[in-house]
Amino acid sequence: MNQFKDKILQEFEGNLYRCLNMSFSEYLGIFQEHGEDPMAEIDEVFETEGPNELRIYLNHCINGLSVVYLETELDREMTLEEIVQNADRLELRSRYEDYETYQPRIPKRLKRSANSTLRLNDFDTGDFKKKATDK
Repeated sequence: MNQFKDKILQEFEGNLYRCLNMSFSEYLGIFQEHGEDPMAEIDEVFETEGPNELRIYLNHCINGLSVVYLETELDREMTLEEIVQNADRLELRSRYEDYETYQPRIPKRLKRSANSTLRLNDFDTGDFKKKATDK
């Protein structure tokens, strides 16, 4: 593996734990349970767009899951402004213009539902709920 990508993935795992109380393997497991391989997308972004874009992409992944959990708590979809504010609250580096076409990185099966709001039985939200609403 590339040393730059390794460092970025270590940062990602630290951010996952800090923001969602989740390990990298737990993150991968969420998607693998739904028949998806996020590592393929991570590799593609790194190879085609480079390290800086990979960092931003991974921050969007974290914010995407956070938004889905928060939408479940709020029982509504969040506005674009709220999604951007959530990234800022989590101290995740992002670009506002990226959110204009923003699609949270969640399992595709959930995207097919009427909205992207997460159903509580799809994921264990235990420790995350408190952490997400306390920040």
